[in-house]
Amino acid sequence: MGLVAIIASAENDPIDHSWKTIEAEQTNGIVARFKVRNNPNLTIKDWLSLEIENQTRQILYINHAVYTIDCEVYEKKGGKLIKSGKIASRSATDLFDKSLDSPLPTSDLMPGMNTSAKYPSTIGALLLSVPDRSKVYVKAMLNLELQISGADNNFTLKWNTIPFEFDWYRPEPTNFSELYHYVDTLLANPVFSTLQHYELSMLLAQPEIAQGFEAKTLVLALRNRVSKEDGRLAVLYHLNDYFPNDPALLDYYYLLLRAADPLALEELAIATNIWDDRFLEPLLALYEAGNTGQMVRVMNVLYNQQSKWIDKENISTIISDLTLYKFDEIIYEAPDNLSSRDLLTISVILDLLGKSGDPKMVSVICPFLEEEERILDTGLMLDPNSLELPRPMRVCDNALEAIMRLNKVDMIKTYKKAKFQPPYENGEGEVIISRVRDQLIKATQKKYCK
Repeated sequence: MGLVAIIASAENDPIDHSWKTIEAEQTNGIVARFKVRNNPNLTIKDWLSLEIENQTRQILYINHAVYTIDCEVYEKKGGKLIKSGKIASRSATDLFDKSLDSPLPTSDLMPGMNTSAKYPSTIGALLLSVPDRSKVYVKAMLNLELQISGADNNFTLKWNTIPFEFDWYRPEPTNFSELYHYVDTLLANPVFSTLQHYELSMLLAQPEIAQGFEAKTLVLALRNRVSKEDGRLAVLYHLNDYFPNDPALLDYYYLLLRAADPLALEELAIATNIWDDRFLEPLLALYEAGNTGQMVRVMNVLYNQQSKWIDKENISTIISDLTLYKFDEIIYEAPDNLSSRDLLTISVILDLLGKSGDPKMVSVICPFLEEEERILDTGLMLDPNSLELPRPMRVCDNALEAIMRLNKVDMIKTYKKAKFQPPYENGEGEVIISRVRDQLIKATQKKYCK
């Protein structure tokens, strides 16, 4: 079953949804076609299609594939740009629909018709979604390059910047009811499929569809899933946005934490609206019992919820004490006496102490403001959680940011005031950010490390 098995009959749907061929080519026994349905909307199944017909009677191989469709969405009236994005991108091993149901990726180009429709149609629908108005106008650009080899020859099929346009319609009110029932079926029947996450993400994002689902249905759907590939994260994100305080949901994650299920740490770190004070006890137990990696994962959850526990008696002290106890052999050692490996561990400890919320830790951290040992080997990288902040490159950078966190300093504002402009290149950019940080380190030492 594809994205939506809801196609109105011809008698009830006067709009033309027939195929229109955008580009076609025949070469070396291969016939390639790219098609789009006329007047598509969220309920139209597989509305984009790339067809590669292998007429050679041999199994050919796609050694390399680039397949992208970029689009811009405009208001039908007035022509204002609404949004833009990429609606398809596939590689050689997962180009065709058959790979979606295959346990192993394949780049075989079998004799006969090979079709890529389900993935681009679903990703396209995810981007285009449900228009606020009756329809929108889409300008799209197709790029395709397939390097194909066989027993007799090697050749390349290449289409550069092929333009096409279409109207994207808002579904009729009756279609939303059918979409609701389709989502209800998806929720009740998890399938390990690449597309399940995208389908549920797209459809649950539509208020007309999602408003009909109660928390208990979604919690049950979450419990019956195990990974992103079966739609678990799509369900989690919806619960996080609309039902974060549901008792059954909180009970579920409390029990996962008590059972030391790593899934709980992974998901509570991203579903930041889901919190219950009962979580503190098992989280602290996991922090105490864990290795460095587990301590970091627990802290990712705790730090996101710091405002919920920071005023509770002794919690910040318990966290900092557990951290110091775990690493007492190196944390009190003079930085000059530590190996490079120890200093790498110290950089993690400083981050944990900075997120503990215990201001007494400033005195423990201060000596490491002098340590310039490099800890990031990949060059300058921006923090993935905030593209306005650089990632720490040296031990002293970790110490600086730990002290800033403990003193509730707005780091983005501070870096901007220090004239930091996010450099995206290596080399000179690293020199610039280190110079900015050195100035902040001197000011921090003067203010907090007397």
